[in-house]
Order: sequence, then structure tokens, then C-alpha cells
Amino acid sequence: MAAIAIKLALLAAAPVCVYLGLAQQRWLARPWRRGPAYGLALLCGMAGGLMLAEQRQALALVYTLLTVWMLALVLLPHLAAARQLLKPLMRRCP
Repeated sequence: MAAIAIKLALLAAAPVCVYLGLAQQRWLARPWRRGPAYGLALLCGMAGGLMLAEQRQALALVYTLLTVWMLALVLLPHLAAARQLLKPLMRRCP
């Protein structure tokens, strides 16, 4: 069970690296440099994909990969915007 979680975490880390390499990202004060961010995304995606390929058929692997990427790339900008909206409220709390 933990092995599957590690594999899915590697797959989810890939779009996070891509997002943090974009100039429009809102998580960090400065975006990561594009080349290393995309390289790390490629390594994470390939590692997660190869690890999942051991247990799954090719069609299920592609479906899982695309679903994780789609979910991460849709949620990250919205979570960053929510974080920016909630930041002033969190400062007021004791």
C-alpha cells in the first residue's frame, strides 16, 4: 500500500515542478528556473510511471498518469489563489 502511495506521489510531484517553473505561479516569491524545474518534472514523471508500469497494464497507466496530471494542474492555481486570499485572515488570528 505504501509503495503505491510513493508511486502516485512521484506522479503528482511532476506537475507541481512544472507549475513552480512557470512565471505565473503564485506559491513562491520567485519561480524556479524553467530548465531544472522541467527536468525534475520529467524525472519524477518517468520514475513514477516506470514504477507503476510494473503492476499495471499500459492503458491503466496512461489513464492514471493523465488523471493525476489533470487534477494537479487544475487544483494548483486555485489553491494558490485561495492561499493568497486567506493570508490576511491568518495574520489576524492570534
